[in-house]
Amino acid sequence: MRNSYNNNSFGSGGRRPRTRSTERISSRPSTRTSARTSTRTSRRNYTTSGMPSQLFSPSASAMTYSYGSNLRRFLPLIAAVFLVLLIGFIGFSCANSAPVKAKVNGKRVGLPEENTVAMAITEAGINTTPGSLVAVDGSIIKENGGTPFTATINGEPAEPRSPVPNRANVEVTAGQNIQEDYYERLTYNITDATSDDSWGSIREVKGVSDEGAGRAIVGRISGVMVEKEKPTFEQQGVLHMFDIETKERVIALTFDDGPWDETTEQILDILDENDAKATFFVVGNRIDEGPEMAALVKREYDSGHQICTHTYSHAFEGAGYDLGLMTHDARVEDVTKGQKAIEKATGSKCNQMFRAPGGNYSPTTAASISPYITYEIGWTLDTLDWQKPGAKAVEEALLTASPGDIVLMHDGGGDREQTVEALRAALPKLKDKGYTFVTVEELMNYHQPEKSEEASGGSDDTGDGKGEEYEEANS
Repeated sequence: MRNSYNNNSFGSGGRRPRTRSTERISSRPSTRTSARTSTRTSRRNYTTSGMPSQLFSPSASAMTYSYGSNLRRFLPLIAAVFLVLLIGFIGFSCANSAPVKAKVNGKRVGLPEENTVAMAITEAGINTTPGSLVAVDGSIIKENGGTPFTATINGEPAEPRSPVPNRANVEVTAGQNIQEDYYERLTYNITDATSDDSWGSIREVKGVSDEGAGRAIVGRISGVMVEKEKPTFEQQGVLHMFDIETKERVIALTFDDGPWDETTEQILDILDENDAKATFFVVGNRIDEGPEMAALVKREYDSGHQICTHTYSHAFEGAGYDLGLMTHDARVEDVTKGQKAIEKATGSKCNQMFRAPGGNYSPTTAASISPYITYEIGWTLDTLDWQKPGAKAVEEALLTASPGDIVLMHDGGGDREQTVEALRAALPKLKDKGYTFVTVEELMNYHQPEKSEEASGGSDDTGDGKGEEYEEANS
């Protein structure tokens, strides 16, 4: 039995191995076998616990890939946020590490040691645009025509180039608007007017009682009239006329019926070449022809010329030449609509001087229109260019001009090449004679009314020759 036991159980050696060694060998499965067994056990246990075994299928790898893909998609956004934070941190660090720290209108800024007030203002992001020159109604005559900004350092006045010391308090005040100078005039509710048998190129309604009159101010630059007090009762006026009396060699060139294709632009070029200013009496429906026409009127205005209405339709309902043939309401609408067309093109209040189509301005028409205008402007020299007599004839007429003349020409209403040629030839010759070319508004300042006042039986001359006497006598 012994030999049989040994041979069958322990091989040919016949020696029984030690129990300890046998236990050590059986407790060390191979690594590969152990891993497989462990995986199977884990998978079985996981499934048994109620969790899906599909998590251990190939789809689990797909989920891992999807998560990684989403992460990569957000990486640029994460990087951008990080960059913004980094820049902000650097800016904050630089500001706090700047040699000079100051406050500008309460805002903390950091500046280099070599600095200026202007640099501090820029760092604080404060707008220092100058104010504007404004008309009496608040409309802008010229942008940046007001006062510049002002600044103080610790309460003391400072210039833009002044250095800012450390821990200084800088206060900046924006530029302020400046209102144009103005004069006062009385206004009346005139229901009718008669003529005083005077004669002249400039016409206004007078002869009404100041009792119950309203009060208005008129801008010296813009010519805009703003009513401050309304008249309290109706009156009958008197149509008075006069010419500009002056010994100064000044002429007011005027152009009717524009704007017009090509012609108006050529005339503006010639005026620029001769440092000449002019007055354009424009027709409202011509402005509304299109943006090109409105642009011409804007150029006239921006170049310093005076822009006034010649009505909207050139008195279309009055046979095209006479407001007197229209109803009261139609007259008022034609004039005020023409003024609004100018305001739309220029962006500024329309000058309230006016020229009646055909020069027809009866006392009845004056009674209707006078509340909406200051003066109706005629002319003292008609070049007859509207008859197209030839460029030479128009030039010769221009050369007969005398001090204080208001010259009638046309830039619209048809082909005006003769006017263009005559103007190009005549202006240099008139300049050689010592003449300057001004707007009608400016011509008023040269008025010396002694002669005209003597003819009408009185004088309000203050004697300064600068236009004040004119304003007082005609308020």
